Amino acid sequence: MLLADAASALSLCRRAEHSERQRRRLELAEARNREAVLHLLMNGHLAAAHQVAGALRPPPPSEIRFHVVECPPRVRGHLTGRCTALAEGIWVILCPVYADHFFVIAPSPAAAVTALGDDCLVGISEDLPLSDTATGYAQAFHALAAARNQPGRHARSRPGRAWH
Repeated sequence: MLLADAASALSLCRRAEHSERQRRRLELAEARNREAVLHLLMNGHLAAAHQVAGALRPPPPSEIRFHVVECPPRVRGHLTGRCTALAEGIWVILCPVYADHFFVIAPSPAAAVTALGDDCLVGISEDLPLSDTATGYAQAFHALAAARNQPGRHARSRPGRAWH
């Protein structure tokens, strides 16, 4: 009787571990697909980006506000989850180069991602069409540099105007 109970419990544990491995693999595949879509958008391949993004939900917004977030690597996972939950249609993509950066592509009417914590900096682009993702990235990265000197630790690109 004890052996049967132990076998049942072990089987349940094994299935739970297998499910967790599968969940992690799915999360990694989705993250890599989002990164691939970002690379396609940055290189102007809008049709291919839409095709690859077709398997992901939600689809990328047609009008965007690009954010570059810099934070300690130890909190990046927690913050990406918070950003995803802010509004419908937000895309979060881990930076493939810097462990302390991630990108947020939000629908342009959505509120900007700003209040993430005192140890975070956020650079925000102006509202742009999805086809101008590369411009949004450049604007947000420049705004990130300006955010270092802002009291709110975030800055939004306003071409032709002072930082906001």
